[in-house]
Amino acid sequence: MEKMAERKVTLLLEADEAERLGILNGDYINVLHSGSGQYSLEVDMAKRTGTESTSDKPFNFETSETRRFIMHLCNGDESSFQWVMNWLAVFYQTRKRCPLALCFHGVQSSGKSIFYECILSDLYYGKAVIYDDDALAYFRISRVKEIALFYLPDLPRSGRDRNHIKELITSDSVMCWEKYREDKRCMVIGNVFITTNSPREEVEEAIGVHRVMPIKTGPALRQAGFDPFWLIKALKVEHNDFKEYLLQFPIDLELYDKHPAMAVQS
Repeated sequence: MEKMAERKVTLLLEADEAERLGILNGDYINVLHSGSGQYSLEVDMAKRTGTESTSDKPFNFETSETRRFIMHLCNGDESSFQWVMNWLAVFYQTRKRCPLALCFHGVQSSGKSIFYECILSDLYYGKAVIYDDDALAYFRISRVKEIALFYLPDLPRSGRDRNHIKELITSDSVMCWEKYREDKRCMVIGNVFITTNSPREEVEEAIGVHRVMPIKTGPALRQAGFDPFWLIKALKVEHNDFKEYLLQFPIDLELYDKHPAMAVQS
C-alpha cells in the first residue's frame, strides 16, 4: 500500500481563531512565524490523528479516524456500519448500482455533509452531483448517464421531485430532455445518497420503505468528542489508504441488492 502523501498541513489563522480551536500547543503545532496578529502553523497530522507517517507501520483501518467517523454516523451500530462499508465497497469495486438509497438522518452538525465532501465525492470518480432545488436541470440533459452519485442534502418535498428520486433509485433509465431535441430515456449508473434532520418515518414516507436504508447518526460531532476542523484534515490524510482498503474489502452482493428487512422476511 502506498505511503500516505500528505502528512503536514500549513495553516494561516488569526490568533483568536487559533486560540478558539485550542491548537496553540507544542504537541501538534510548530509556530513557523507570527506577525500582524496571525500565526503560520505547521500541523503534524500524524501526531494529531494518531496515525503514523512511517512506512513500517502501514495504515490500519481498525484504528483509523475514518472508521471512527463512519461508526459515529451509524451511531455505534455494527450492522449499520457493515452495511455502509459494503455499500461503499461494492460500487467502488464493481460500479454496480444499489437498489437502495443510503440516508443518514439525525441531528444537525453530526457530520453528514462531511461524509459526502471528504469520502463520497472522490470515491464516485469525481462524478457526483448535488441534487438540490435545481435538481430538475439534471433531467433536462443526457448528462444523467454520466453521474455516478446523486446527493440530496435534504428530503425532496414536492411529489414531482419525490417521484424523480424514486425513479433514479429503482429504474435503469430516466426520461431526460434537451432544448430543441426530442425527449429520450437515458441510462442511470448512479447511486443515491440522502442526508436529513428529519426522523426515519418521514424518510420512509418520502422515498419509500423498500427504496431507502435509513441510518440514524450519532450526536453532533463536538458532543461526540470530534473536532470537525481536525476530523476533515484526518479524513483527507487517510483517504488514499482508505480507497486501497475498500478495494480489498470482502463485498456481499446479496446484502447490497436487498433491503435487510426484506432479507429477514425471505
